[in-house]
Amino acid sequence: MSIKKQPKTKRKQKPKSKYYLDRAAGLKVVKFIETFCRHVEGILTGELIKLLPWQKAFIMKGFGMKNRKTGLRQYQTLYLEVPKKNGKSTLLSAISTYLTCADGEPGAQVYACAGDKDQARIVFGVAKSMIEKDPTLSKALQTFRDSIFHKKSLSTFKVVSAEAYTKEGINPHAAVFDEMHVQPNDELYNCFVTATIAREQPIILIITTAGIKNTFGESIHDYAVKVRDGIIIDETWFSV
Repeated sequence: MSIKKQPKTKRKQKPKSKYYLDRAAGLKVVKFIETFCRHVEGILTGELIKLLPWQKAFIMKGFGMKNRKTGLRQYQTLYLEVPKKNGKSTLLSAISTYLTCADGEPGAQVYACAGDKDQARIVFGVAKSMIEKDPTLSKALQTFRDSIFHKKSLSTFKVVSAEAYTKEGINPHAAVFDEMHVQPNDELYNCFVTATIAREQPIILIITTAGIKNTFGESIHDYAVKVRDGIIIDETWFSV
């Protein structure tokens, strides 16, 4: 008696994810920071920044996740909450410098945003010092009191605060928020989120310490946690 062979059944392949990790895109940011950005305070002043593993992971995923169909970045909002004394301002300033001169965006407008101008100047001031301490960056970028200018791409990095800003003429490629909990309300944040619509792959970058109850920052923190935990599905947000 012959035994009939059963036909082989094809295994169903899982559909490809809508997004993929472009390692080269993430590494581009990491390499920029570790090649050109220097410490500006303390005993490491003048030495090149060496990113910690968690910082690299944040950058790799934040900048490296791409839409498989369009090739553009998945995330438009990067939210990072860290305890104090973890190099928050240094990381924010280094990424801001990258966005101004190396992200491939012609005429990029990058803004350092904070509750008041003194707070906003912290990130801007560190970025300005980084540029002035590095021979390559200082040739490529011009630094002024309230702005940084990249000659090749005609891009700028400026300071803006909740207490004094205008909606006129802004076309931001990136807005970087330092200490979201000191924002008096949602006006500045919403203004920049709305204004980035004209850009192809904009970034709202928020790096903050633990917030204060009953502030606008708490509502952003709560949203970020819900995205992280899958309670809210927002494919454009990356929360850490």
